[in-house]
Amino acid sequence: MGSRYAGRIWRVDGAGLRYNRTMSAATHAKPLIYMVEDEPAIAGAVSFALEAEGFRCLHVSTGADCLQALRDETPALILLDIGLPDGNGFDFFRQIRAVSAVPVVFLTARKEEIDRVVGLEMGAD
Repeated sequence: MGSRYAGRIWRVDGAGLRYNRTMSAATHAKPLIYMVEDEPAIAGAVSFALEAEGFRCLHVSTGADCLQALRDETPALILLDIGLPDGNGFDFFRQIRAVSAVPVVFLTARKEEIDRVVGLEMGAD
């Protein structure tokens, strides 16, 4: 059974997630980073920067999509927003930890120190 994500690079633009191209063998050698972010402008800027540094980036806008993608392929890192349309990033972090030890870094625009403290206490990287 094939993955709907495997073998493809997805890019984010103003219209959302779009298929870009089929991966080459050289692309597969690049570390994969999942970015779970619901704001297209943020996702586009971060994806661009990561790809410019030699990473593959899979952007999903919900925690549920991240969990589905995680079943298909394990990334080198997950960048996880705290405020997602389908739930709290902290809750999705717990679900990720139940199935994987992949490093997770919270990506958020929140300014409250408590959000950083909670994420670190939960075991985020």
